[in-house]
Amino acid sequence: MPTELNQLRCGFLQPPLESKPGVWWWWLGGAVSREGITADLEAMRRQGIAYAMVYTAGQGGPSAPKGWPFMSEAWRTHFRFAVEEAARLGIGIGVNICEGWNCGGPWVTKDDAVKDLVWDEVTIEGPGQIDLDLRTPWKVLSLPGTLPQQREEVVHWYRDVAVLACREPEPGVWRLEDIQDLTDRTREGRLRWQVPGGRWTVLRFGCAVREEASMDAEVGYHLTKNTISPETGWEIDPMSAAAMDRHFAHTGARLIADAGEHAGRTLSFLQIDSWEVGIPTWTGGFADEFRSRRGYDPIRYLPALVGKTFDTAEVAGRFAWDFRRTVADLIAENYYGRLAQLCREHGLGTHCEAGGPFYTHFIDAMECQGSQDVPMAEFWSSRRPIQLWGESFEVVQGVSTPFFRTVEEEYPATCFGTIKQVANTAHVYGKRICQAESYTSTNEDWSEDPYFLKALGDRAFCLGLNRQILSFYVHQSTLADKPGYEWEHVGTHFD
Repeated sequence: MPTELNQLRCGFLQPPLESKPGVWWWWLGGAVSREGITADLEAMRRQGIAYAMVYTAGQGGPSAPKGWPFMSEAWRTHFRFAVEEAARLGIGIGVNICEGWNCGGPWVTKDDAVKDLVWDEVTIEGPGQIDLDLRTPWKVLSLPGTLPQQREEVVHWYRDVAVLACREPEPGVWRLEDIQDLTDRTREGRLRWQVPGGRWTVLRFGCAVREEASMDAEVGYHLTKNTISPETGWEIDPMSAAAMDRHFAHTGARLIADAGEHAGRTLSFLQIDSWEVGIPTWTGGFADEFRSRRGYDPIRYLPALVGKTFDTAEVAGRFAWDFRRTVADLIAENYYGRLAQLCREHGLGTHCEAGGPFYTHFIDAMECQGSQDVPMAEFWSSRRPIQLWGESFEVVQGVSTPFFRTVEEEYPATCFGTIKQVANTAHVYGKRICQAESYTSTNEDWSEDPYFLKALGDRAFCLGLNRQILSFYVHQSTLADKPGYEWEHVGTHFD
């Protein structure tokens, strides 16, 4: 038998450590115990599981054990013990560095929270002197970023960006040469201006932190979700490296210190889960970043984002692309890229689910995934549409199209597009491993079986995946209750 085939055969018979699966080790409701940690990890060792990603989120039922919030002292005490036990058993450990899906927590101030470009419009008549209090903007950009979205939001924090005015030769049409920048004539929302003759449309643009509790994947959240902490926190601004630095100081840096000599060995990865922040559209210093990357000032072109047209459609379209491209670059560099840099400084890697799965956000998925040591996707094994809060959500697969938008295929496609994404990234960026959160579902409990799951796993491998992180393995904090506790209807219950 040729040497290569013999090595392949031996690898299947006795898989090396890097080829063995990992698990989402779910600390449901923060409920965790020393005896449960030892029992779980010893079971993983017997089952051939090489890696456990500690994930604190979600709530069990009324009778489920209750635990401690992520990064509380009691939680960290159990985390230190988990690392020690994993080191004893030769199992790698990773941590999702937030309680919920995306980075955030009670320590995040509004200065570091997710921000949106908001706007408002008023019409005034000239000529004459005006002294006018402009309303605080509350309208947010629509999903494509080119049409106004008439929805009022609760604004918790606000800073002005620009005040612009133009005489519209016809409704909705602005001439670039006629735009007047009134920002310097506006103080704390009060506009003082000697208005030239004619009918003027005034747009006030601002940067806001707003509360959003919608599950709509196109909007996302700005508050952390599925948390145990009694105090809800803000998610961090993903375009701000400083926000990531401060979040890392509260989470990753302390976890690395807790791991001690096992950091970079047993504790080997930190991660962020799938993108569910929504579509952030502004950050401090955004205009300066835009100028340095795109070579022109974005301020005069902002009306294009709220439905105004310029002399030609091409101008507005090109600006919309440049705007999204700048958002995409900042997220890749300052969220995923910055976390990767911080981890490498401490000898750890990252494998964030940096590309999806909703495809409605302004990111370049391959650019984000390329910053990761192990590009990571996710795929689902749902038998039916997802049921959340009594509503039915179709399971869709996104396919990339221009402007980072998507066409969608209805159920039963189950996020397999993200697998091809990470496989391509692994080839382009020279990564040996690409992995996925595997077999996530909202099926009826214990309704899956190996026969049902095999076709999904085979398809994932054929698309280029070469490691699975099983979703999931719920920690059993009490060994007396049989058969144990699971997160109802969420995840395939591999444990």
